[in-house]
Amino acid sequence: MKKILSVFIIITMCISLFGCGNNAATSETPATETPTAETTITETATTETAKTETETVEIAAAETAAAEAEAEAKAAEEAAEKAAAEKAEAEKVAAEKAAAEKAAAEKAEAEKAAAEKTATESNDGLKLGGERSIDGFVKALKANGFRLSKVGKMSDMMGSVDGYKYNVNGIGIEIYKFDLNSKLPISVKNIKSIQESGKMILPLQTGDTEIQAKINNDLVIAGYENHKDKDKILEIFNSLE
Repeated sequence: MKKILSVFIIITMCISLFGCGNNAATSETPATETPTAETTITETATTETAKTETETVEIAAAETAAAEAEAEAKAAEEAAEKAAAEKAEAEKVAAEKAAAEKAAAEKAEAEKAAAEKTATESNDGLKLGGERSIDGFVKALKANGFRLSKVGKMSDMMGSVDGYKYNVNGIGIEIYKFDLNSKLPISVKNIKSIQESGKMILPLQTGDTEIQAKINNDLVIAGYENHKDKDKILEIFNSLE
């Protein structure tokens, strides 16, 4: 009986010791929490929010970059247009300057030629040359010291297109301008007559009358034959160009 009791006690002690060992192992192993449905939803929402915020930032950055690129492109286009406008303006100014310089050079050359022509002197000291026109002839006579006064306009019955009488040193001289291409019969007749015979025809009611005349291209002089300075006057007249 005592032997059986002893065995029971030993078995009971072993069982107690085994249970304690299990409890110790259990207390040393950390407990693992099982995630709940609420925790999973919260984490998912947080992740989605972070993802949305990231996408928003990226979109904003992309829009900013696009806006900056567009602004730069517009600025470059405006700069190119400004440069083109400035270039066109510079070319215009240069062209106008070149044209003005060319015109000034041509004017200076013409004035120089006119001065040289006017300054040309004959053997008897006359200043020859000048514009071949009625006014040019008057100026040339004055440049040589002649005194002139206009008497009046002459008739066109000889076929001239213009004509005046002047007192040159007190003696009357007539100067006419003809149209060399005129088809008017009296014009054609007089131009031919002056060129061939030095006579101009005056168609009067009493009949045609001839007077002495000289022609220099389209310019005709008459009434000079009795002037004491007729040789000088004719030399000046024939030098007009």
